[in-house]
Amino acid sequence: MRQGRLNDAAIALTRILRSHGIAFGMFGGGAVAILGGPRESKDLDILAVCSSKRTLVQYVNGKEGFRFTGNTREDLATFLWSDNPNTQQWVLVEVFLCNSQIRRPNQMNIRGEALGNGSTFLLDPVYLFKGKLRACANRDKFSDASDLGWLESHFRQELQNHRNNINLRQVGVALKRYPHLSHVFQRIGLDLERAQQAASRDSISRVEQHYVGDVQRGLLN
Repeated sequence: MRQGRLNDAAIALTRILRSHGIAFGMFGGGAVAILGGPRESKDLDILAVCSSKRTLVQYVNGKEGFRFTGNTREDLATFLWSDNPNTQQWVLVEVFLCNSQIRRPNQMNIRGEALGNGSTFLLDPVYLFKGKLRACANRDKFSDASDLGWLESHFRQELQNHRNNINLRQVGVALKRYPHLSHVFQRIGLDLERAQQAASRDSISRVEQHYVGDVQRGLLN
């Protein structure tokens, strides 16, 4: 998906959520791309501080080109966005709900193809790293490892300052999938021996499963 197209969806969603006072921040590949990462993303992942999925859907569905998909997972509302109802270029937007306060998101100026100049909010880089770490521990997708390395190279000091908040078990599992990440984790100052011990009983052959709140915990805990 073209970055300008994703930016349009981000600008439109930002308008809606800000108008209702909902704190939020983007994470995942879309956030890394906005920061200048090496690849495009195919969708947008959003963490929003909102306790009611029903309320969020009421705010977003039918506004600014968004259409609710009708997904049933209680902590996730998925939408399709387009500025043209006849286009095939729908942008998938996944909004994960949480009740916890999040560290102040970073506002970023972006430019969309259709909506022009605008802005959106990205989660703190430590949250972005932790989200990508969780992804590396749970699935085989090389772009996750690439994003993790890019975040470390650009936010190393901040990650070093928060290394005690990084899940060592997830580090250990990620190393089983992507051994080359050992250099990334070492530069942050993580104890790889402890990480490998914590993940000693974990298998990377299992199929990734999704549970209510798992994405949010991976970002915030």
